[in-house]
Amino acid sequence: MERLFFLGTRRIKSVQMGLCRLRHGQYKAAAPYLHTSNMEVINSILNTKREAGLGPPRKKQKKAPAPPAALPALTKPAPASTGTRPTPLSGALSTVATEVYLRLDEATFKACRPAELKPKPKRVPDGGCSTWKPKGSFFFTLVKARQDTVVYCHANETAYHAAPAARLACDCPDQAAFLCQWCVDKDAKTGALSPRLLVFDVLDSSCSGGAAARGDRLRALARFLPQPLCVVQWAGDHKVLEEFIRGGLPHPVECIVGLSDDNPLRLYRRMRVEIPKLPPVQFVDTRKIN
Repeated sequence: MERLFFLGTRRIKSVQMGLCRLRHGQYKAAAPYLHTSNMEVINSILNTKREAGLGPPRKKQKKAPAPPAALPALTKPAPASTGTRPTPLSGALSTVATEVYLRLDEATFKACRPAELKPKPKRVPDGGCSTWKPKGSFFFTLVKARQDTVVYCHANETAYHAAPAARLACDCPDQAAFLCQWCVDKDAKTGALSPRLLVFDVLDSSCSGGAAARGDRLRALARFLPQPLCVVQWAGDHKVLEEFIRGGLPHPVECIVGLSDDNPLRLYRRMRVEIPKLPPVQFVDTRKIN
């Protein structure tokens, strides 16, 4: 044991001297003492001396500070978000429009006028064109500007840049304006919802034949409408239209509106559509019949 201790102390002193000389740059030959195998021998000797009670005591390592205690759970719910809830109008705008349009020229400004939905007139002329208004719909006007498509919202009287889904074709005639109604169709089989812009009239001053002439103009320009968002809405005799509506549509109907001959922005509420209720089902006791 004494010989082992003697050899261990000599080896330790030589390593310490080699380290000192290496630090001061005196001897480069002391580098082999830093090899890993030598350090392992020194550590084993020190451990043997500590077990015999002859070596220096092991230094006490400082304990790492304990992690902070977890925060207590909140007893009150977090405050609600201050953002406004989406509305049907904001949902429609997010589909057909982007940012506000600020470069309105004179011709585009004339097309950006809100439509008027007036009460039913006292006398309804025969042969007038009528169409239907979906329940909860909004009026929009698509206007072809020089290098863009302008979407005018009648509800807030604001012009916007058209979203990619609502842009008219590039070869569409300039200043062509289409009156539309926003609605959401529901598939009867799958229940899938699809946004739609029902195009039912045009703002064209060259049409002097009234609503019927504007209908012909609309069908001629239908190829410039964006698909599948825009659909040409049927307009015609209100009696035929009532039967057509009762046949079923992919969206609920609020009323029938009449198109004015002199002003396409003046609409008349003709009637409120009421689907006739079916008679109640009567169950028959077959035992009495037999």
